Amino acid sequence: MTRSSVLACVISGALLTGCATGFRPFPLREPMTKDQDARPFAAEPEEYYSSFLWDGADQMVFRPITRLWAVDPGHEAVNVNALDEVPDSSWFINRLGKRSMTPDEVANGPCRTPPLDPAGPWTATAAKPNGANPGFIIKGNDGRGYLLKFDGVSQGVRPTSADVTVSKLYHAVGFNPPCNRVVFFNRDIIEIDPEAKSENEQGEKVPMTMADLDKVFDKAVRLPDGRYRASSSLILAGKPIGPFRYEGARDDDPNDVVPHEDRRELRGHFLLAAWTGHTDSREQNTLDMFVKTSDDRGFIRHHIIDFGDCLGSAWEPPMMGRRIQHSSYFDAPEILQDWITLGLIQRPWDRLRFGPSGKVFGYFDIEELDPEEWEPGSPNPAMLARTERDVAWMARIMARFTTDQLRAVIETAHMKDEFLEQELLRLLEGRKHKLLARY
Repeated sequence: MTRSSVLACVISGALLTGCATGFRPFPLREPMTKDQDARPFAAEPEEYYSSFLWDGADQMVFRPITRLWAVDPGHEAVNVNALDEVPDSSWFINRLGKRSMTPDEVANGPCRTPPLDPAGPWTATAAKPNGANPGFIIKGNDGRGYLLKFDGVSQGVRPTSADVTVSKLYHAVGFNPPCNRVVFFNRDIIEIDPEAKSENEQGEKVPMTMADLDKVFDKAVRLPDGRYRASSSLILAGKPIGPFRYEGARDDDPNDVVPHEDRRELRGHFLLAAWTGHTDSREQNTLDMFVKTSDDRGFIRHHIIDFGDCLGSAWEPPMMGRRIQHSSYFDAPEILQDWITLGLIQRPWDRLRFGPSGKVFGYFDIEELDPEEWEPGSPNPAMLARTERDVAWMARIMARFTTDQLRAVIETAHMKDEFLEQELLRLLEGRKHKLLARY
């Protein structure tokens, strides 16, 4: 190459470099930290009714069939900012993932009011005495409404302990659970409101009687001192308009613009549910509340509720109970395989046995927990849409839980059994470490 050619190349390169615009890896504006999805709107949304049977059939039978030939390569979550984080919204408020929290803060959870006064009187305003989870709603002597749920005879203090402790963990992560606390009380402080209604076996609302309360208390464990133990769930602020779905969006909410299956917090929920054994993470255990900001305007806040299935709910018969967390309630391919092979295929749940707590925490274990294959009882569309980035985001938050925080949360369950408290701490820490080792 001649000297003149070299000089021409140098000059050309200098001109091109001088005219080029510098590469900017991030936009100049600040990353979005708050989603303005709580803007008030005027038309009050209609209540959405979710049928337990239809939702189960839809998710376990019809949806898999309709998607059998679907071409869906998958995609990343939509509601993330430039830092790959989830902005605060009516769905999720960054707490532990954003700042340090003391053990007391984590243990208090969403509770900002004094606990129920066990001296009473409490007034029963509604009851659901039938079904697997009987309970009733009261108006406490503080004027607030509470849902009372009880432990059954089979698993000791697990149901109420799970309802309380797991709600604290979900709140620390960023979700909107109700304020759940354990209460001890004597039955004679309960009065019945003359206008109270009860739900009969046909689902009809009928006048509430003392017999309805008898049905609830007959299924509850009575302590040696004559008192009852229950979880009290503070009624959420606003007007209930039914559960939210884990896919699609509400047509009557102008703020609801991101399909729910594309929300990172609902996708990442998979890892939190796997940690706590929240197998019943279906839409019926969520609740949307229309919160009024003026006489004719308001917005929707989204809540995850009811954690009584967590920490090792043991179904009957035992064969079914062992499948939970490893398979859905109805998994047609697995059922067909077992039928063809006469059950010769060994499944992970075949190795399960009760742990040191016996039936209290049931099959809630560490050894057989599979971080990639854990399953809720009913397929969850948002969890099925998860990507590595969604789960890694949740893992970063869960990694911030300390032993002292978990211990403080467990103490709020008032199990009054040091062995059970230590066993639950061991299980939660062991499961967390196993999940984080993968993600």
